[in-house]
Amino acid sequence: MFNSNKNAVNFYGLTERNNMYFIGNTLFSGIAMRKYKNGKIKAFLNFQEGVLNGKMKSFYPNGKTKAEGNFLNGELDGKFTFYYEDGSIKEKAIYKNGKKDGEELLIIRKNYQNGKMKAVHCLKNFMNQKKIIKIGSKFQWNVKEKSSRIRK
Repeated sequence: MFNSNKNAVNFYGLTERNNMYFIGNTLFSGIAMRKYKNGKIKAFLNFQEGVLNGKMKSFYPNGKTKAEGNFLNGELDGKFTFYYEDGSIKEKAIYKNGKKDGEELLIIRKNYQNGKMKAVHCLKNFMNQKKIIKIGSKFQWNVKEKSSRIRK
């Protein structure tokens, strides 16, 4: 959907009034593109009748995806995935009315100084204190003081 910026409007050409986006005096419907100062694409955002609605995708300055998800009536809605700058998943979450809702997955990485992976902490449904921790090839799952080991 966002492979080309041919039909995208420059986001900075839009005017915002009362949380609504306009081109001139017309409510904007379509894809808006934000760019970094160096000209690289920062984000694609979908608007419908002046409000964020539909898919969005944002990028790091290196061009890798930073986040992708959906807006509904100007609020985060549905599945969102956030990425580290190297392209690996940082967090997955479900949003409803702009707030996290349902299962979530947060991945926290810790690296050695030489860049090799030391540990990955995956917290599933971390708002409810359930977590999975990966250290090397072993996984440990903890739910409020209870734990079990799972080998990969």
